[in-house]
Amino acid sequence: MTPQEEILRGEDAKQIYNHPMFKEAVQTVRNGLTGGMERSALGDESTHHRLVIALQLLGQIERALVQVMETGDMAALQVRDGMMDRLKRVI
Repeated sequence: MTPQEEILRGEDAKQIYNHPMFKEAVQTVRNGLTGGMERSALGDESTHHRLVIALQLLGQIERALVQVMETGDMAALQVRDGMMDRLKRVI
């Protein structure tokens, strides 16, 4: 993938991650999962285990978006540094 494509993907991920509707959806799901864990019977290990896995998956989705954002930021820095190097050679 080109640096420009990485930058665009990073910007898209940033828009999604910072969008109020995404934040609200993640918080709603997280609240539902933690509420389910609190309401599950002490001996219901199967339900508790499934809820913990779902909570971990939610975290992985957020981390995946953050990773794409960070990759885009790094690509932008590389492009900027490359442009600065070219500019220094011209001057």
